Amino acid sequence: MPYGTNIGGLGGDRWGFETTSQKGYQLMSTAENASEISTCANLLRYASLYIDEIKSSSAGAYLPKIVLSLHRGIIERQFKPNASEHRKPIILEQNQKLILNLYAGKFKGIPPLALQGWLDLELFSYVIQKQPELYRFNFQKDILPLFNVSGSAVQLMRYLIHQIEIGLRQTLATEMILDAGHGLALLYYYYYSLTPTEEDKEDYRRYLPHSWLRAIFLCQKFADFQSVCLLSRSGISTALKRYWWQCHDHFTSDDRTLLENLVSTSHQYREEPFAFRLIEIFKWVKTNILEPPAS
Repeated sequence: MPYGTNIGGLGGDRWGFETTSQKGYQLMSTAENASEISTCANLLRYASLYIDEIKSSSAGAYLPKIVLSLHRGIIERQFKPNASEHRKPIILEQNQKLILNLYAGKFKGIPPLALQGWLDLELFSYVIQKQPELYRFNFQKDILPLFNVSGSAVQLMRYLIHQIEIGLRQTLATEMILDAGHGLALLYYYYYSLTPTEEDKEDYRRYLPHSWLRAIFLCQKFADFQSVCLLSRSGISTALKRYWWQCHDHFTSDDRTLLENLVSTSHQYREEPFAFRLIEIFKWVKTNILEPPAS
C-alpha cells in the first residue's frame, strides 16, 4: 500500500533509499531532517512533539498521561540500540501515568525522524500490550501438546514462544504505525538501528551448532525483520530490506532462507487470529529448525 507521492531530498541521496510522503504526517523541513539531536533541550522538544502527535491519533485512547524522564549527562555515545546497556526500562507505569525514560547518551547523532520512529515503536507496542484480547493464547493447552518435551526443554520452548509473541506484537504495532502515516519515521529509525554489535555476531556464531538456541536467536531477529519487510511491502522503501541483509551478511545462507521463510509463513496467516498465527509459526520452526532431519 504505497503512501502519497515521492519526496526528493529527505535523505534519499545520503542513504540510497526511496521515501514517500504519507497521509496525516507532519513533515519537517529538509534542513531539520538533515539535522541531528545533540542537546537535551532538542531531545525533549522533539519527544514532546511526537508524543502529542501519537496521542492525537487513534492510539491515543489507550495512552494515559505520559511524563518524560530525562537522564542527563554528556551526550557521548552514538545511537546503538542493539548495544548491551544496563539501564532502567524504557516505559514504566506508575499512578495511572507512563514514565518514559529518555537516556541522553543514547541519542547522539540521531535525526529527529529516527527519534520519532523509536518513540512510535515503543508507544504503539505499549498500546498493543494494553489490549490482551488481541494476542491472548494458552501455552499449556495450545502450544505444549505440539512438541513432546520435558524438563528444561519446556522452559526453552516457553522462551522461544515468547520471542515469536514479541515478533507478532511488534508486527501489529508496525501495522498501526503505517496506518497512522508514520512509516517514514520508522524507516529512519531502522536505518539507524539495524547494525548488529560484535557481541550479537559472536552470539550467533556460538548458537549455530545448537538447534534450540539457534531457533530462539532467529525468532528474536524475526521481530525487526518482519517490520522491515512490512515497510518494504508498503512502498515506503525498496532498499531497506537490502540494507538489512548487508548488516547481517554474517548469517549463513541456510539461515537467511529460514528467516525469509519465517516471515513469509507469518505473512501467509496475517488475516488469522493471533493465537492461530503464533501456533502455525511455531509449527514451522519446529519442523524446519528443531526437529532433526529424517535419516
